[in-house]
Amino acid sequence: MSIIYSYPEQGATVNPNDMLIGTSATKVGGKQKNLTKNFTIQQIADFINGGLGLIDPVATDFQIPVFNQGGLKITGSIMSQDSSPSNGVAGTGITVAGNLTATGNLLVSGSTTLGGAPGTTISLLGQTTFTGAVRDVNQSLGLNNQILLSNGNSQLVWQNYEAGLTYEGTWDADLNTT
Repeated sequence: MSIIYSYPEQGATVNPNDMLIGTSATKVGGKQKNLTKNFTIQQIADFINGGLGLIDPVATDFQIPVFNQGGLKITGSIMSQDSSPSNGVAGTGITVAGNLTATGNLLVSGSTTLGGAPGTTISLLGQTTFTGAVRDVNQSLGLNNQILLSNGNSQLVWQNYEAGLTYEGTWDADLNTT
């Protein structure tokens, strides 16, 4: 094995024909020989892009990789995407097969659905501020003098507000007169 002590100076641009030196893992006659091999950057890119290496750009499961707890290796995840740009179709959704915890603000720009299955419970544990219009179960917006009331099916609908009290005048309790 030779040792290379110096390399000629080169520009910082990586070219597809640049060579790398590596060691072959091929066994010869049943024995590991650790033969020296030369690889071009293009050969490594073709290996990866063909789905033969660590990254599989032609995958169909589209699991989103994350680092393991030690932060040393990329591993599987509870998150997956419905497609991948590498197969020519941009993804439109990410599925989390577990809990999603945001330690800061969770900002969603667009329509959002929470829950969805019958019996799903959504708990708002902190202060809740509604800064936009509120729609009822029929997708109606409330009008002046309307309140949200239960319709008997545990759903809220906008109803006209009527207090049920009518001013009848004053009453003198001592004389029991109006």
